[in-house]
Amino acid sequence: MRRLLVFLPLLLLLFGCSEGPKPLYHYEDYSARYYDFKKNPSPQSAEELMKTLQRIIDRAPQSASMRVPPGIHAHLGYMYLQQGALASAKAQFLQEKAIYPEATQFMDRLIAQIDAKESHEAH
Repeated sequence: MRRLLVFLPLLLLLFGCSEGPKPLYHYEDYSARYYDFKKNPSPQSAEELMKTLQRIIDRAPQSASMRVPPGIHAHLGYMYLQQGALASAKAQFLQEKAIYPEATQFMDRLIAQIDAKESHEAH
């Protein structure tokens, strides 16, 4: 009984101060930036959202999954597409497809649209 009383506080100290689990994904301030962009669409809010998306991508290795959250590359690609940066959009869609194969069908449709625009502009 006496040993238990000695070790119990020690165990509580050891396990009570441990960090919680790492989050599966890091979303940074994505929700706030997306809300700002939808509420007040402007070049400034679009730029802030794109910076947040890029920061999420850059910090993905710090998450428990060590992967970019689903849809982040696709969203950044869509933002590039809206700005007319077709090559950057296509690169992001290919990244989304590589990380999340379940998005292949959707990403392939968007990539096909980009390819059609590029071939139309070339003629």
